[in-house]
Amino acid sequence: SVISTLQVFTDLIKRQFPHVEWAKKHRDETTEHFKYLKEHSSDPKAIRTAEVNWFGAEELLFLSKKSQSGSLEDAYRNCVPAEIQIVKIGDWAFIAWPGEVFVEFGLELKEQFENISLITYANGELQGYITTKEAVDKGFYEAGNSFFDYRSGDILVKRTAELLRELGQ
Repeated sequence: SVISTLQVFTDLIKRQFPHVEWAKKHRDETTEHFKYLKEHSSDPKAIRTAEVNWFGAEELLFLSKKSQSGSLEDAYRNCVPAEIQIVKIGDWAFIAWPGEVFVEFGLELKEQFENISLITYANGELQGYITTKEAVDKGFYEAGNSFFDYRSGDILVKRTAELLRELGQ
């Protein structure tokens, strides 16, 4: 089998954090919802979801404060540019992305290409998650922990698709 490799570095979009006042209000609402469910619900799944969303709201408040003070810049410099690496062995392409990336981005690639495997947590670290717009809109835990805008996932998909075409995938 023929083995080919490609490696590129790409910038991702920094997240714009909400004002601290908004993040505090969001945290307080999330906390109240979690407390309410703990007292009035018998659904452990709903309670656990509310709990992790509360964790995310706490993290969002923390990151909003750090962003407002300008102290996130060093963290960004340690994360970007993000490395995309592809190793093609025969008909198969193995793609390596850094960070914890929502599955929807890998599924989008699999809709476009056959015989691919996506490996995340590779080639460095991205703080938090690369989430979808839906996760941001719904205030999911992971969205609260993300340094990067949800459009960063689209950047990874688009750039990876270009590289796969270059390799004849």
